[in-house]
Amino acid sequence: MGKFSKDNSRAENKTPAQKAFDAFRADLEAQERKSKAEAQKPKPLVPIRHDAIEVLQDGTSIKVDINLISSDPKSLIKTDKEKIQTVDFEVLNSLFTFHAQAQDVTMHIMLPLPKETSFALAQNQRRFYKSLVHCLNRFNKLKAPRILFNLKAININSEASWIQFSDAVNFYKLKFVDWELYLKCAGKQTEKVVIGGRIDRRLEGLRRKIMSVAGARRGESSAEKKVAAVVETPAEGGNANKKATAMKTPPNDSNADKKVAELANQLKDSRISQK
Repeated sequence: MGKFSKDNSRAENKTPAQKAFDAFRADLEAQERKSKAEAQKPKPLVPIRHDAIEVLQDGTSIKVDINLISSDPKSLIKTDKEKIQTVDFEVLNSLFTFHAQAQDVTMHIMLPLPKETSFALAQNQRRFYKSLVHCLNRFNKLKAPRILFNLKAININSEASWIQFSDAVNFYKLKFVDWELYLKCAGKQTEKVVIGGRIDRRLEGLRRKIMSVAGARRGESSAEKKVAAVVETPAEGGNANKKATAMKTPPNDSNADKKVAELANQLKDSRISQK
């Protein structure tokens, strides 16, 4: 109570100039706190213009030309000093700056004849598609992106043309329910890939096959861990240790679990015989 009284008496004894200075200092400190709070707030990304991105309706609608025809002046294919061709991923950085405002996106993917794309470049393009899907899935207001594959090939009936177009399976990982896929071959009208149609069934079958292979690889990895756990179990006796060391190479087939069990039984029998 005494301290409170002293503080009050000090405030009452201040001159008008001192009170004015205290008020100025308090106002200055408040402004500094406000400035620090504003600086800590995440700043919205400023859309970065790119020659491949056409902006419509104040950025709420955009069209992106993914030109993968290396002979075209507007191509996104770049060639380094060693003449190795890769896709310019920089367009994805520009595309992402529209993720907070774009509500309508059309991707126009232009492809050359299959023979005009090397195996290494085709692999690089697949990585580009995966990154593109990841980028689109992070858009906040996007509902139904449209993906158009424009091929120089006459149709996709040939094996090479189908392999080229089958990269569209990457877009089956889009999170949007109503996204649309279109196909245009040379000299033909644009065709919408209908859910349950011939092309969709082929792509869906490919998607399931890819998932099955990925699952099998994960299973093999799990089997390798199980074998390693059995091999690393201390054995009683030198022969058992030698046998375990010889079996460190993991099995690589569908009966991996059975072989793990057989290996465990063999080790157990060897330990018993050593006793």
